Amino acid sequence: MRPPDSFIDKLESAFGGRLRIRWSHRRKAWLIEQRVARGLFPGTKPTQKDWDETNDRYVQSRDGVVEVVEVRTGTLMDCPRCNTPLKVPFGQTEVIRCSYCRLRGKEPHIAAVYLPLGDQLIDYLKRLDPTNPISESLNDDLDRANEALERAMEQDAANAGIAGFEDAYRRIAGIPMVGYTGKEFK
Repeated sequence: MRPPDSFIDKLESAFGGRLRIRWSHRRKAWLIEQRVARGLFPGTKPTQKDWDETNDRYVQSRDGVVEVVEVRTGTLMDCPRCNTPLKVPFGQTEVIRCSYCRLRGKEPHIAAVYLPLGDQLIDYLKRLDPTNPISESLNDDLDRANEALERAMEQDAANAGIAGFEDAYRRIAGIPMVGYTGKEFK
């Protein structure tokens, strides 16, 4: 697949050729990548058997690039843990959680946003660009958001511990749990 030429031109002009976009057949998504090193010498053979042209890590190491952003073709993505479809918010980065993984006792938190190939995605990439002075204010915003997320996660863990303690205390102390009808629960 090939992205629109207008988007490629905008990406080139906004970042001076540092970023590229390509289609990942395995992930079924666009990958925007940044050149960080020289690629492998032409003709170098991969060391692992499963590395081929469809393996993104091989292609990235061969070309000397790292992934910056994965852009889905729609507002659904698969959970990285269980492949359950998750709804991705449009235009606003949010932390999404997989309800199936939560039922199984796992707590994957995935930061996700859907942005179509266009000006909004270019603006988003400019905000992420470390050479851009705007990124310092973004770093401050992200630090505040991460601190708030850590506090919320600590509070969730504390609430679960307190609830477990309260339930266990009732049983240890021998305090009966009685409903409105006078029926005693064990």
